[in-house]
Amino acid sequence: MIMMSLLHSAIAWCLLCLSVHATPYLNTTVDDANPSIVYLPATGAWTRDGFCAEGVCWATPDPSQLYGETWHETTRYENSPPFNITLPFNGVAIYVYGVFWDAPTIARIDLEFTVDNGYRSGSFLRENRPISKYAFTYNQVVFSADKLFDGEHTLVIKMNPYSWFMFDRVVVTKTTPYPSSSPTRDDGDGGPRPTAPTRNGPSGSTLIASGMLGGALGGIIAGAIIAYVLMQQRRADRRIQLPPDEPENPLLSQPQQSQTSPIPSEHRSS
Repeated sequence: MIMMSLLHSAIAWCLLCLSVHATPYLNTTVDDANPSIVYLPATGAWTRDGFCAEGVCWATPDPSQLYGETWHETTRYENSPPFNITLPFNGVAIYVYGVFWDAPTIARIDLEFTVDNGYRSGSFLRENRPISKYAFTYNQVVFSADKLFDGEHTLVIKMNPYSWFMFDRVVVTKTTPYPSSSPTRDDGDGGPRPTAPTRNGPSGSTLIASGMLGGALGGIIAGAIIAYVLMQQRRADRRIQLPPDEPENPLLSQPQQSQTSPIPSEHRSS
């Protein structure tokens, strides 16, 4: 009876799980040009898309390799004021993308990251690799934070002294109640619009379908079947059968005399 109860409970649990849909996730890209991003110092420090205040730019990447063909780039020297990037976002994970630069000039990347004033933190350091020819490496993740609570967060990127950084974009993972057939991008130009999935995050802007539910259901069903088979096997082993050629035991055929003593508890019927 216990095994049957377990089997029935397992089947009921499977049916319940089948009625629950796994929470879908969607990656959304936020471009460096998004107006919600705050750059400090506000003026005279950050170069946008190659427009330098002094009229000369040393870092000249290929715009087609950057998201939205835009970027923010700066160098913080030893006695410079704080250089920060502040970004509010809503989601359960965030990924920060930048560009590496191998050049004879200052291209050392030294960054610190905090989410919600230290709820999550991290750092990134890449020493300069000076070469005679300028070389850029695109689509590089310099920080990521996942398994955040679903809600509003604030990311702060701090540049340490004697550091250079070219900021491209961030990718935010959000929960969505309905699957989306087309990924979206947000460039701060008035609203989202479709974009290529391959440029929208570490795994694209496709729906992240979890297979954990299917695996769990399969395990439960398999366990229930095995339990049922074992139960039937034990029942078959416990059956007492006389050999066909053995005479019937006369004691088993004689009527039993009435008992005046109490029936042992293990044989008492309820």
